[in-house]
Amino acid sequence: MPYSARFYLKDPASEKPTLIFLILKFGFFELSEGKKKYRHFKYSTGERVTPRYWDKAGCRIKGGAGFPGARQVNKLLDTYQDQCIRICRKAAILGIPLTPDYLRKGMDDYFCRNHSAPKRSLLQMWKTIKKTNP
Repeated sequence: MPYSARFYLKDPASEKPTLIFLILKFGFFELSEGKKKYRHFKYSTGERVTPRYWDKAGCRIKGGAGFPGARQVNKLLDTYQDQCIRICRKAAILGIPLTPDYLRKGMDDYFCRNHSAPKRSLLQMWKTIKKTNP
């Protein structure tokens, strides 16, 4: 199955830096009133760029455009894209149904975005440190 992973800006008309999203179209659909409704996978990279530095055709930051760190951000975008495709291929090999939730979990695990970790207050952290270092 062909996968199409590209990057888009959250607000391409903005004058300020805007988020870069990965969008993957992979043929996932849901039935709604007897009709197929195709869904895609959308994932925030957490990276921001001012739209004037964005190459719409190449879906990357323009090289040599005066954007500091353009090469590093573009390499990071490559990593997001590669990992997303790896997850798709792994699911196909293992016979796991490919869903947006499965993709999100795989991406979150790879990029260490575990949102389910309990949050602790500064006082709780201090008490934990004090217990381990008397």
